[in-house]
Amino acid sequence: MGTDQHFLRRRRTPRRAIRRRVGLLIKGKYHINTAVEIGEGGMMILSDVPLKDGDRLVVTFNIPGVIHVVMGATVRYRIEPDSEFSQIRYGLHFDHIDFKTRRKIRNYVASRGIHD
Repeated sequence: MGTDQHFLRRRRTPRRAIRRRVGLLIKGKYHINTAVEIGEGGMMILSDVPLKDGDRLVVTFNIPGVIHVVMGATVRYRIEPDSEFSQIRYGLHFDHIDFKTRRKIRNYVASRGIHD
């Protein structure tokens, strides 16, 4: 079983498909990429910047009318390009997410389409 399947199977909270630009501060350089999924514990991003499991970065994202977030995250897994996505996808785990932010993301995930 690949690393990506291991983490996908262990998810404890629901995720929601999104297409949002996210800023990533990786090793002192800022990059703009796309988030394709979000949940209260993390997000999946597309990235041309090579990352590896355990890499730490700072994620900045905005969901209009819901939340603006700047927080640390850790790369947990990668999924190679396939027929759905031509770029590598990376699963990020949010580090030290506060209760208020977690609740806002949880409510956004549960709302299914209200803010898109």
